[in-house]
Amino acid sequence: MTINYNLQLSNSKPWALFLILLRWRGSIWKLVLIELVIFLLMFLSINIFLNHILPENTRKTVAEITQWFKSQETFKMIPMEFMLGFLVQAIITRWQKMIHDIGFIDSLSLTVASYIHGNTDYSRMIRRNIVRY
Repeated sequence: MTINYNLQLSNSKPWALFLILLRWRGSIWKLVLIELVIFLLMFLSINIFLNHILPENTRKTVAEITQWFKSQETFKMIPMEFMLGFLVQAIITRWQKMIHDIGFIDSLSLTVASYIHGNTDYSRMIRRNIVRY
């Protein structure tokens, strides 16, 4: 099923793209909703467990273990920002390659529409078939 967003993007308002992101039909939120809910539930359960359920002495022990890991030289040799930089760079490169490989037909569609005139069903079908194939 194709979802048509052309009407929402045609008015060139600065917030039009963000309104597209908030739509539910054909949305990216449908794809990541389950993973987002699982991540948030896990994060909240760990946070509530560590900050509210554990006794005070166990919380101090967890804080000491965390500080010990932070103080180790092996963890200081490769900063986390450096590793995250590589991860972000790899993700951005992958998305750029995917976007580059997508065939955009907007300019072809506008050219075909400007050269093939008419409001009849025949001319409409010709324009549609040229753009499609």
